[in-house]
Amino acid sequence: MSEKTKTLTKALTSAIAEYLDQEEAYGDDAMLVIDPDTLTVDLIEEEPADAEASPLYYVRVMDLVRMDTEKPGRWLADSETVAELSRDILE
Repeated sequence: MSEKTKTLTKALTSAIAEYLDQEEAYGDDAMLVIDPDTLTVDLIEEEPADAEASPLYYVRVMDLVRMDTEKPGRWLADSETVAELSRDILE
């Protein structure tokens, strides 16, 4: 895994943790906006209308989490899915 991929994976994991810590502040359609050039990741409420024309990636947060098997009802970042997404974007 390249350094850029590791950096993006960390940024994604951090943004997911922020979402999970404040889950009630976001709707079910909360998304991550990923800039592959700057490796920044931001949380937004929903995908903008012009997303398809954008060079940014938009991913639903719930596509990157999994249910905690030890504590039902709790969500965790799915590290395998996050790493795969990072590789798909950058490599």
